[in-house]
Parts: sequence; structure tokens; C-alpha cells
Amino acid sequence: MLYLYQNGLTKFIEVYVQRVNSVRTPQVVGGLLNVDHDKMTIKGLLTSVMGNFPINELVHEVEQRNRLKLILPWLETCVENKVWKWKEEDRLEQEAEEKLRRGAKTGNKVGR
Repeated sequence: MLYLYQNGLTKFIEVYVQRVNSVRTPQVVGGLLNVDHDKMTIKGLLTSVMGNFPINELVHEVEQRNRLKLILPWLETCVENKVWKWKEEDRLEQEAEEKLRRGAKTGNKVGR
């Protein structure tokens, strides 16, 4: 992914997570955050991925980089539209929201 990013081939990153390997979406998002890629592009990437991928890994990747706020609207939309069929994903979304609230209350940075 880094090669694609460094060579301006970001469209191929989108194709990779959409059609080739959606399971790697959390790692791709983490890599894009590492290189401080445009947040609107990352949000667009998430909304474009049709395949299943581990949401808990996405939350972990984004939380590691202190950017949970970035994916919160996407998580909320997924829950509202009942994108996930398993209660596990609802719990993960609620945990991410709770982490954001705790950070806001204590004054900790929870994202840019």
C-alpha cells in the first residue's frame, strides 16, 4: 500500500479494498493514517468498501493513532442502517463511542 501511496496511485488502494481484499481494510486505513493521508479520502474509502471486514480491527487501528473521531460518523451510519447482522459489531461501535466520550470528558485528545 505504501508503494501505491508514494507513487500517487491512491485509486488502486481503493480498488484493492473494494474488490481484492476487503478484509485488509483496517490495515490499509491504519497505513493511510500513518502517512497523514486526507481524512475525507479515508472516510470515502470506508463508505465504498462493500465486503465484510473486521470492525474491531478497524477501531483498534484508528484508536492506536488517536483518530476515533474520524470513523465515528461512519460507525453510526452503519448501525442506523443495520449494516451489521451481529450484536458483536453493535457492541464494538458502542465501545468506540464510549472511548470518545471518556476522552472528551477528561480532556484527552481523541482525534483530529
